[in-house]
Amino acid sequence: MNQEMELLSSLGNGLNLYMVPITVLREQDVNARIMDTSEYSQLVSNIRKTGYLESVPLCATVPDNDTAVEIVSGHHRVRAAKEAGLTRIPILLDSSGLSRNEIVAKQLAHNRLVGRDDPETLRLLFDLLDTPDLMLESGLANDLLDIPQVDLEALLAPHLDMDWRVITFTFLPHQFDDVQNLLDAIPASDAVLAGTIDQFDEFMKATLQYARLKNVRNAGLAIASLTAIALREIEEVRVQEKENARIEVQST
Repeated sequence: MNQEMELLSSLGNGLNLYMVPITVLREQDVNARIMDTSEYSQLVSNIRKTGYLESVPLCATVPDNDTAVEIVSGHHRVRAAKEAGLTRIPILLDSSGLSRNEIVAKQLAHNRLVGRDDPETLRLLFDLLDTPDLMLESGLANDLLDIPQVDLEALLAPHLDMDWRVITFTFLPHQFDDVQNLLDAIPASDAVLAGTIDQFDEFMKATLQYARLKNVRNAGLAIASLTAIALREIEEVRVQEKENARIEVQST
């Protein structure tokens, strides 16, 4: 037996209670028991809060190797204890010399030995919890609290309660460069900007008139040309702002 394992109590018939370094415990290669991510996170949180395991894992010595200790049931508790920062935990150790098949049989039996809660009694007990922390610690908050299910994605998505149209413009790569430069020149914002149909009609009217003026038959090229004009005006404003700032510095 590993010398770092501290015997706490002998229960007879090869069953003993030990305090052991968590690193000496070996998981089964195959374990059919699974736990939801939310349940596991709650288990880690509970162990971290209390600083100890409230349910002792069942372990067994390995056939032909009494220094090795395998987990029979309690894999998730051991993993959660590690994640919560525990270095030593209590275990119930069967050192009666179980065969490999007997260890597997016990593993399956412990995984199946679960009862079910009476809903009314469960609700009465849950209602006795008087703080949010205790409700969360019980692991039943999501099931028994009347928490409305909110679609955050729908809330965060822009919603326009009005008549709207989808307009598609097609640009050649070199045409879109200027459009992209104009978009880059606009300060980034999470705001959703909407214009009226009248404003869009004015935009299209100006685009078509410019296209006729320049004898351009492609709407994408017309918009790209208008974009180039907008970029030149933006650059002129920047140059003027720099010049004004220079003059202001010199005058002071």
